[in-house]
Amino acid sequence: MFARESQNAMSIQTPCTKVCTIDPGCGLCVGCRRTLEEIARWTTLTADERARVMAELPRRTGVVAAAPQPAADRVRGMP
Repeated sequence: MFARESQNAMSIQTPCTKVCTIDPGCGLCVGCRRTLEEIARWTTLTADERARVMAELPRRTGVVAAAPQPAADRVRGMP
């Protein structure tokens, strides 16, 4: 039973790119464009729910790029 559960968990498609940084301006991961809630719930979402999120990700690319940088980072001269 555990092997089957483990195998199913390993076969779930994920948009993760291993660049796990949340953009503070928009709240999305810079690598995969998911919210923290979507990332946390990913393995418990239904296949339809994951497909809906996956379909939405391309539209989020501009959101991360356009997100305003926090003032503290601008003052420190961070890009």
